[in-house]
Amino acid sequence: NELTEKEYQIWEDASNRAFEFQEGIQTSIPIRVTSEKLLPQRENKFLIPMYLPESSILKEYLIFARQREKEYHTRLKKLYPFRILFENCTTEILKNAQNSFDQKEINFPGKKIELNFSLSFIPFYASYSVSNNWNNEGEKILLSYRRKKLVELLKQNPNLKTRILESFTFSSSIYKPNKEDHFFPLFTDDVFWGRPLYGTVNLAAGFGTSLIGIFTLPFDKGEKLQKGFQSLFFSLPELVFFNIRKGTFPSVSIKEIPEELFQFQDED
Repeated sequence: NELTEKEYQIWEDASNRAFEFQEGIQTSIPIRVTSEKLLPQRENKFLIPMYLPESSILKEYLIFARQREKEYHTRLKKLYPFRILFENCTTEILKNAQNSFDQKEINFPGKKIELNFSLSFIPFYASYSVSNNWNNEGEKILLSYRRKKLVELLKQNPNLKTRILESFTFSSSIYKPNKEDHFFPLFTDDVFWGRPLYGTVNLAAGFGTSLIGIFTLPFDKGEKLQKGFQSLFFSLPELVFFNIRKGTFPSVSIKEIPEELFQFQDED
C-alpha cells in the first residue's frame, strides 16, 4: 500500500530523529532535541525515480505542446492586442486610469483625455496631456529599470568602455535581446545630443530588417517584416531628439524591480 501524505511526514520525521540519534552516538556530541517536526527546510539535489515514455511518444507530446503554445499565444494576442497608434502601453495606462473611476460614486479628478483624437499614444505627449487635463500634485521622475541599473554600474566601473558596451543591445550586461522586442542596435534613452545619430543607426537596422523580412515572408508569416516596421517607427522620433523605446525585460524578477516604482501601488 502507498503511504499517505501524513504517514510520509511521520516516517520522515522519525527518520530524521533516528539520524540525529545515530550521529550523536558516532561523534559523541549532544543530541539536539525538539518537539517540532523535523522536516527538511533547506534545498538539496536528489534524483526522483520516474518513468519516461518512449522517444516516439515524447515526440508526439512535444508536437502537441507546441501546438497548444501557438494556440495560447494567438488567443493572448486577440485578448490583449497591440497597435502602435491606438492600443499601446501608454494608451492602455491612460484608459485604465480613467475607467477606474465610477461616475456615479466618484467623479474623475479633472478632464478625461479623448484618446481617439489625440497624440497621447506618444509617451511624452501623454505626460503633457495628463499635466494639463488631470488634477495632479506635480511630476516626479522615476528612472527606467535599465537607466537605474546603468547608474549603479557606472558607479562601480566609471569608464568609457562600460558606457560603450552598455550602449549596444547585443553587448549590454543589463539588457538581453528577446522575442518581445524588435531589433535595434543602440539605446537612446540615456543620451540626448547624440540621439539623432543613434537613431540613424537604428533606422538603418530597421530598414535592413524590413528588407530581410520581405524575403522571409513565406516562411515566418511576415513576423520579421512586422518587426522591421516597428523598428522603423520607433527610430523615427529619435532623429528629432525624442525617445520612445526603452527595451523590454521579461526575465527580470519582481525582487529586482526598484522599490520606488511600487510607491504608487494600492496598499491592498
